[in-house]
Amino acid sequence: MNIYLVDDHNLFREGIRFLFNDRDEINEVYEASNGIEFLNELEHKNVDIVLLDIEMPGINGIDTCRKALEIKPGMKIIALSMYGDENFYSDMIDAGAHGFLLKNSKFETLM
Repeated sequence: MNIYLVDDHNLFREGIRFLFNDRDEINEVYEASNGIEFLNELEHKNVDIVLLDIEMPGINGIDTCRKALEIKPGMKIIALSMYGDENFYSDMIDAGAHGFLLKNSKFETLM
């Protein structure tokens, strides 16, 4: 399984990448610090799951989700947020996300 982490917080991305390193089912972990960087690289990557932050500078996670699924409709996108706001959740699901995970969740919940 290949995973793409899209979040503007470097330490958060590095922590998730570190946790994925011990998982046999994870082949590749790609990273982007914003939606534009992610969308520019997406065509050239074989991606199964995207962990996508909702609030990022430039293009937000909702618009990034829509555009990413136009490029690769078969991907699964999981929205990440620090806030449990139902509006964020419903906007991401409407944009095509397959799920929503709070950033304070345990890693086992993500897996």
